[in-house]
Amino acid sequence: MRQLVGMRYRQALGDIAGITVPQTAADTQQNYGYFPILVDGSYPLSRDSLYQRLRDSGVLRAPVLLSLDQQHAMYRGLPSAAPAISHSRKQFSDQIICLPIYPDLSMEDQARIVDIVREAGEVHTCRSVA
Repeated sequence: MRQLVGMRYRQALGDIAGITVPQTAADTQQNYGYFPILVDGSYPLSRDSLYQRLRDSGVLRAPVLLSLDQQHAMYRGLPSAAPAISHSRKQFSDQIICLPIYPDLSMEDQARIVDIVREAGEVHTCRSVA
């Protein structure tokens, strides 16, 4: 069921400017424990503003922003925690929001989540003509 929810998100969010749904590497199998999207600079809202909009709408009830593993003491000595890599990973992590994904997420609730993401992008890009 999570895979079905993930496929519906992928299809519904694929054409929103500034929102990227990361692709799964060909040699991996996704477990659908999370459904991350990237909010980049071409989206009218920052990642944090979109996150707040989703929270204010009641869609998100718990934090769904990912932290970096190398921030934890047990990972600091690993090569992936090197400063050059850490900086790139930090920029990447600052763009991520994980959308709700669970087996009994109804199509209606999922459509509402997608609508919030889509409308937030459209409302802020419209300009009035004088």
